[in-house]
Amino acid sequence: MPGDRAVDCTAGNGHDTLFLLEKTAPDGFVHAFDIQASAIENTRKRLENACIPPSRYRLIHGCHSRIADHVQPGIAACMFNLGYLPGALHDITTQPYTVIKALERAISLLKPQGIITVVMYPGHEAGRHEMELLLEFVRSIDEKRCRVMHLLNVNTAKISPSIIVLQKI
Repeated sequence: MPGDRAVDCTAGNGHDTLFLLEKTAPDGFVHAFDIQASAIENTRKRLENACIPPSRYRLIHGCHSRIADHVQPGIAACMFNLGYLPGALHDITTQPYTVIKALERAISLLKPQGIITVVMYPGHEAGRHEMELLLEFVRSIDEKRCRVMHLLNVNTAKISPSIIVLQKI
């Protein structure tokens, strides 16, 4: 919503960061994290090309598990798009334990009714393992704290991405 604050925990090439900035326009603010310098630069270029003023965002070259060091409570939305940086080497991927830490902290930073989305890619071994651990974690979240949904494509033989959606109560 306009004026809200949001977080992109995996900046990548900046698509989700730009989406959040568009949804919070004209005066919202977005923090975007990535451990890869090239992802931060890709995101910066995408935002500059979209004429988004730098006063509306902060790009953080660092691990999303440190979200609470950079973001104040009261965020409306937080997005994770797991796996590897599209267009880059596949040897650097998100790690389930840092994602779980980031999710725990992001939940505490959400305002009531705030949303977290996590897109998972189980089409490779690391992605399958990550999804298993994340699903185990979100199943353990107290239902009085968050609503948790797992959305997946059920009418295809192909292994496709799935999404976890959390909404703070």
